[in-house]
Parts: sequence; C-alpha cells; structure tokens
Amino acid sequence: MHTIFPGVWRRVEAVSGREAVLACEVGAFDSSDMVFVVLWYRNGDKEPIYSYDNRPGRLLQAPEDRHTIKSKVLEGRATFRPGQVPALHIKPVLSADQANYTCRVDFRMGI
Repeated sequence: MHTIFPGVWRRVEAVSGREAVLACEVGAFDSSDMVFVVLWYRNGDKEPIYSYDNRPGRLLQAPEDRHTIKSKVLEGRATFRPGQVPALHIKPVLSADQANYTCRVDFRMGI
C-alpha cells in the first residue's frame, strides 16, 4: 500500500545561464524511515528525467553512480543534491528548461 502526500507547488525563477534550484521535500512520515529513491518528472511525463538511488545496495557505490540523468536535454547540467536542502540543481539553466517539474520520493517502508 502506498500513501501519497502531495507537496507544495513552488514557482522557481532563474536567469538564463545561471543556476535553477528545484527543492524537493524528502521528509519521511515516520522518522525511522529512509529515502530509497528520488525521481524527477518534467511536464507530467510518465518517465522520470532524473533519478537518485539511495537503496542500501547502492550505498557501496561511488556517490555519482547513484545519479541517473534520463534526459538528453539536462545531460551534463543537472544534479540532485540530497543534503540539508534536497534539490535538483540545473546549471546553466536554458530557456528550454522552462517546464513544470515534479519530484517523487519513495521510502523504505513505502507507507
């Protein structure tokens, strides 16, 4: 069973050639839970454009191997930083990047 907790929509503006920072709320419903996967979607597409895999088997790999960019448009310009303020960073941002982006977070317990 999965429960969906809708997040807050935020408008993010960026200057072409600079950096866009798209925050993603990754707080777990249960404090003992942990983030397994973070997926980013663009304009409601069914396939993610970016994924961050934090499952235990992947923790032994180099940090950069946990990131997968599935969009040729963002290749070499996007990275997810899971730190204190988890966010997808796009740099340099291009006018073609203008879109609606959605993050999905899957947890270990998958409540």
